[in-house]
Amino acid sequence: MIAYINPGFIILGSITIVAVFLAIILASGKAHSENKKTKATPIGFTIISFILVFILSDGYTTKNKIEKNIALFNNKSALRCATLGTAYLVSKQTGWKLDKEDFIKDSILLNARYCEEKR
Repeated sequence: MIAYINPGFIILGSITIVAVFLAIILASGKAHSENKKTKATPIGFTIISFILVFILSDGYTTKNKIEKNIALFNNKSALRCATLGTAYLVSKQTGWKLDKEDFIKDSILLNARYCEEKR
């Protein structure tokens, strides 16, 4: 499932986790020098847990979407797949073929994650 996680989420999550760890270290150091207890640690670990759950749930959702789109394609449904500039109608009837998680026709290669069922 790690392969399905958006790389942008991994980068932003990593930056946020590092920032939270630094905040925990700074708060703990300050509290230690003042001989006080800090509550930054449980809050920080809660934030980190939420970030990790969000990142993993995105990967799980993407994986399910790809599997659903491939199943629809195999059941001879039409899919609408979009790129930045163009949208394509993808189906077996229009000559598209499936290669792992990609739809191929002529020199066009579309990933199944960027498709949705045509209604």
